[in-house]
Amino acid sequence: MFNIEGRLIKSKRLLCLIFTLIFVLTTLVTSVGQASAVGVLGAENDNDNNNTSDETYSITTDYEPVDGEDNSYIVTIKCKPDNYLDRIHCHLTVNMDRHFKCVEESILVDCDDSSTFDMSYYPNGQGYEFCLGDLNSEVTVKFKAVADKASLSEKPTNESLYITQTSYFQIFADWPRSIKIPAIGPVNKRNVVINYYKDKVDDSVDENGNYLYYLGSDTEHFINQEVGSAIKKEDVPNKNTFIPDGYKENAEFATEFDENDEFIVSANGDENVINLVYKEKESYPYSVLYYKDSESDENLLKDISVIGEAEYDSEIPFNLEDAATLIEKFRPVGYTGRYSITYDAEHYTGRIQSFKNGLYNKVKIVYTKGVYPYKIVYYKDSISDGNKLKVVAYDDDSRVLEKEYLSVVPFSEVNKNLSQPEGYNEGVIIEESDTNTGLTITEKDNVINVLYTKKILPYTVNYYVEGEDEPFKTEEGEAEYESEIPYVDKTTDLGEEYEDILKGYDLDGDVEKLNEKGIVTTDPETNVINVTFKLKDVEYLVEYYKEVLDPETKEIKQEKISSYDGVSKYGNEFAYSEDDTQLDDENIINVLVNKEHPGDDYEDLAQKLLAPEKLGLTKEENTVKILYKLIVPEEIAADEDEVKPEEIAADEDEVKPEEVAADEEVIKPLVIEQEVAADSAEVNTADINAIAIRLLCVLMLGSILLVATVILNNKKKSL
Repeated sequence: MFNIEGRLIKSKRLLCLIFTLIFVLTTLVTSVGQASAVGVLGAENDNDNNNTSDETYSITTDYEPVDGEDNSYIVTIKCKPDNYLDRIHCHLTVNMDRHFKCVEESILVDCDDSSTFDMSYYPNGQGYEFCLGDLNSEVTVKFKAVADKASLSEKPTNESLYITQTSYFQIFADWPRSIKIPAIGPVNKRNVVINYYKDKVDDSVDENGNYLYYLGSDTEHFINQEVGSAIKKEDVPNKNTFIPDGYKENAEFATEFDENDEFIVSANGDENVINLVYKEKESYPYSVLYYKDSESDENLLKDISVIGEAEYDSEIPFNLEDAATLIEKFRPVGYTGRYSITYDAEHYTGRIQSFKNGLYNKVKIVYTKGVYPYKIVYYKDSISDGNKLKVVAYDDDSRVLEKEYLSVVPFSEVNKNLSQPEGYNEGVIIEESDTNTGLTITEKDNVINVLYTKKILPYTVNYYVEGEDEPFKTEEGEAEYESEIPYVDKTTDLGEEYEDILKGYDLDGDVEKLNEKGIVTTDPETNVINVTFKLKDVEYLVEYYKEVLDPETKEIKQEKISSYDGVSKYGNEFAYSEDDTQLDDENIINVLVNKEHPGDDYEDLAQKLLAPEKLGLTKEENTVKILYKLIVPEEIAADEDEVKPEEIAADEDEVKPEEVAADEEVIKPLVIEQEVAADSAEVNTADINAIAIRLLCVLMLGSILLVATVILNNKKKSL
């Protein structure tokens, strides 16, 4: 159903009807003129496509085949005014092609908003006239178009037909536009294609896209064949059509025919193909001619030349890829040199060709005395692939070095030093001798070998001890270029004669190589290795002691105050300072003698029990002992009994009187005589106190004597 935006007054409607009639008449006249200019696809058309539009309306068309029905299509036409308010009394005229008919029952008109009166349509000649009324929206017209079989029988099947010829959409005050709807493809007739091949049915192509077997197709011989009709085998052209070069006539049928030798035309166009294959080939003459020295009748080697005939594309008994085998087989005596082969380089393939276009299957071989290449190979150290430096096989003009068979290349012409490496002697030709002055060219192995040997060059090895500018030993020698400079880096490897010099030095020396690898080079200044042995790092110990009096035993003992140790170089000197003065020298070990002095009860001067002058190899050798001596009173009370020197216990070992040095002052024990009152019964308090004091003094004196004896004994041992 169609609706309109509003109703127009009666007078206005009448006026519109009048104008509509005028436009209908105009349309009829236009369609007659347009119909005369319409043809099949590819003729002059009013429009190049199925869509048309201007500033007032647009119209689009489409079509699609009906499934299951031959030569039937659904046509769709959409009309759309751009301004609906001014688009009244719209008409759509569809003129059908004479080969098609519109199925009236299939007509369908659809619009979202209809006009004030119902839409109508009526047949108009070959087509239909659609009165669409006043449009407020897009209108779609669909109908089924069916081909007229009788009419189509005269049409060729390879042409495209138009379903509609002239159709247009007419709006009040607008000129009509025409459209065409094509129906593509065959109708009730089919074409049968004949394909031609050689050897086999195969559509393969080479790397350039050229067919290897396909020759071409005949698409004109069997056109417009009725579906179901029969084509007889005898009517198929199979003699000379697309015949390939070198093949005989009468192509074989690769497509099956029925028992009556007939091919039935199918409604499926893809099945209407007849394939023919040319297989039988012609035969053509060929010749393989052998000559010596040059191409001439007198030089033709008739015994080995071949003249014959063979089938097209078969092998000629001379294969270029295996030419050497054939040539060696027939080489005449004495002609061991090079040869030449003459053939048609453009066309000769090693297989029989036809005479078409002047091609000829001929090969000519000419033997000549050999010209063979030679080369010069340069080596270093030895003749081996790993030591190869350079191969010269071309001259300065990039031409191959070559000579005629049995000719001689003089060794004097060879540049022996062309590839001489640094550090090597001048080149020597291995094969050269007084009786051999050149290379005689043969068929193979024409090589001149040039060898470079290493030079013998000087080197120097210097051996130093730390702190000395001059080496204590220097070795000079000669060795091959790039060989390692011989040296030792251990003191034990230098021999007994250097033991005294190297005493106190590290076993392993520091090695300095004046060239990175320590090898012999061409520069004597860098062929030097310096080995320096450094002084050993040894330990030392400094200990501080003081004398103390044992209040019970009255013995004087040594008591450690402190100690410290350190590491320094072997042979460094000790410096003993009484006034805390230190020397600023890394090779001096400063020992502050009074560093730990206990105070007033001790003698000012400390006694150095152990005082080495230089560092030795062991810590025992490098031990310093400083003793601060106690000041002992002259009178000390003794014990009741006399203290004898041999009864005094030593600090570590027992000290015997005879072990005390004669020149040392021995402190003798004091004998304290007891004062006993004449009358033992009468002892007053004062006497008792005096006796006690005396006994205490004796004990103290005994202790002092014991300590003194021990000290003297230790000093003797240290000395």
